[in-house]
Order: sequence, then structure tokens, then C-alpha cells
Amino acid sequence: MSHPYELAPTRPLSFERERGITEVRFQGGLAHVEVRLPGRDVEAERLVLLQAVAEAGLPVLLIKLHPGSVSFALPDAAIAERAERLLLGRGYIYAMERDLALISICAGAMRDLSGVMAGLYDTMDKAGIRVAQTGDSHDALFALISGTNAEHSARLLRQTFGLPEGGTSC
Repeated sequence: MSHPYELAPTRPLSFERERGITEVRFQGGLAHVEVRLPGRDVEAERLVLLQAVAEAGLPVLLIKLHPGSVSFALPDAAIAERAERLLLGRGYIYAMERDLALISICAGAMRDLSGVMAGLYDTMDKAGIRVAQTGDSHDALFALISGTNAEHSARLLRQTFGLPEGGTSC
């Protein structure tokens, strides 16, 4: 008879991160915006813009600071609409591209891998798919592409990196 507080048998516990790329996945419905800064005091202007975005409660990702502008991605169409109202209301000059997808290439220890970005660009270039923006983190590499190419791109990248269809999550 087992005790009611006895631990159930479990599989061995491992603190090792899985090596190599573990998954390629995508999320659709994103937008990308580049906001031009007037240029008198770029550092101060960046701060004003980013504070306005924060105060409006707009979640952004893939933020890039350029010499005369700031670019970032917006996670869905509703947030893109809110961002557009904010930018218009404050008189910013900007360009927005909608209907994008975020491709995520996941690895437990991305820093230990080489050639992942080259593999991403090589695969997209051969398929004629434009990469609008990239980013990275400790466990993933990201690329913004046209939403119409999302499933095809994920399938091609899984082939490039030797992964089966589907898989685990990042």
C-alpha cells in the first residue's frame, strides 16, 4: 500500500539544455513600423517616442535603433491600429508594413551555435522570401517575413535544420 504523500515515479531530472535547434515555429498577424526622428537631438527624440509607446500600453518587439529612426514590430493588427493613431496624433513620419509573420528558430543554447543566421538567410534567399527584420535572444532567433510565406518558410527552415514537422515549443 502506498502512502498518500509518496512521490510518484518520475523520469530522471536533467538540468542540461537540449543541444541544437529544437523547433521552428511562426506567429502571424504582426506589423513592422519605422518611425523617422526629426534629427535635432536623436537620443532625446528616441526617448520621447519610446515613452509615448510605453504610456500608450503598446507592446513592441524587435526594437532597432537606427541613425535617424527607430523601428519595431507590433504583435497584432489591433495594436498596429493603436500605434498608427499614436504616431499620427504626434505628427511622426513613419512607414508601416502589415500582415507579417514572426518566424522563431529555437535552441536551448543559441549562443553555442554558429551559422544559424546564415542558414536562415540562405534558405529565405533561395526561396525568394524577403526578411524584413531579424532579432535574437539567448534561446531563439527571429525573422519577420510576409505572412503569406509563414507556413512555407517554417517548413523550409525545418528542412534546413534537420527537424521533423511539428515538434516541441520554444
